[in-house]
Amino acid sequence: MDKAVVRVKVEMKRQTSFNYYSFNEEALNLFEETKAKEIHDKIIISKAKLLKAQALITKDEEIRKLQEVKTIW
Repeated sequence: MDKAVVRVKVEMKRQTSFNYYSFNEEALNLFEETKAKEIHDKIIISKAKLLKAQALITKDEEIRKLQEVKTIW
């Protein structure tokens, strides 16, 4: 595994503010509610909505343009 990836994983485990979320049927059910075209954007937006996230940290222009979830960057 790439050393940089290992360092990021170690740091993410050390920080209590990082969480991993699985993709599940609940998120899949929200796909129809988003105007996102790209499947990865659909997953990200759906999980943010399910988690009732206050904001999503991203510089992805397509997600930001949709304004379906509040974004920060």
